[in-house]
Amino acid sequence: MKPLPAHFALAFASLTLALSSPALAGPVIGLQTDYAVTTPENAGPDGLGITGRVGYGLDVGVLEVVPELEVSKFSDAWIPKLGGRVMIGKGVEPGLFGHVLLPMWRQAEPLRGFDAGATLDFTAAPMVDFGLHGGALVLDGVEARQVTPFFGVHASVSF
Repeated sequence: MKPLPAHFALAFASLTLALSSPALAGPVIGLQTDYAVTTPENAGPDGLGITGRVGYGLDVGVLEVVPELEVSKFSDAWIPKLGGRVMIGKGVEPGLFGHVLLPMWRQAEPLRGFDAGATLDFTAAPMVDFGLHGGALVLDGVEARQVTPFFGVHASVSF
């Protein structure tokens, strides 16, 4: 598997901010639905999926950084991931996310990869956000690298 420097950099930056930032916002719990788009050449997760995530929101100036752990369930697989999100602004918050898939086994071979994408969040109440997201899930450890685009809606509650 080729190195994934951008995702490792995001995870490292999230962890560094989590350990050093004095401006802590608090725990975040989220739920999202995803629709993965597959093709005959791409046999990755397909159809409707659901994802649960837990993290810790950090307010860093105009940015909110959320290191997080999430688990996605599609019809044929559970996909655990570790990474984070970065959003800018308040009220309407564009952002980016990236996660490294935690190693797992599928059909007697290791499955590795990452996901990355963009979000657009809206603050519905002081502790409740909802939004749209889209990205790509990249899987290695199968016959060939698989790239599966996905999109969906999400909501989160901050404490």
